Amino acid sequence: MTIPTDWKQLLVSIAAVIILSLLLAGIKRLQAAVVTSANGSRIAAVLQIINDVVSDAVAEIEQTVVGSLKDTSADGKLSSEEADRVRNGAVEKAFANIPAKWRVIAQAEFGVSDLRPIIASKVEAEVGRLRASSHSISKDSR
Repeated sequence: MTIPTDWKQLLVSIAAVIILSLLLAGIKRLQAAVVTSANGSRIAAVLQIINDVVSDAVAEIEQTVVGSLKDTSADGKLSSEEADRVRNGAVEKAFANIPAKWRVIAQAEFGVSDLRPIIASKVEAEVGRLRASSHSISKDSR
């Protein structure tokens, strides 16, 4: 059985449309994967910058402010008001050290208008790590 030429052309045209549709679907999936990967990389970069500036701010505040406040207190500890001031100072220092361009990107990526609550959470975590580290060091030195 032979297929007339008109039918062959029709089948070739249908096959071409199917193949093009599959190719376009594949390209759209690839494009979505690339965009997702780029966004993931951008979010990772933003988080790294935030983590770095928070770590630096907490370390700087710990070295320059906390020690002198503890030295001047009767019990060698910070009052709750002092702790709040120190914490807020670390948040503001970290916020100020994030480049404006990255602040805008971070706010867009996290869907927030102010990064300070996120930074405050990171400051709390960093302070907790410092405390755990200092407890570990003091136990090891016994």
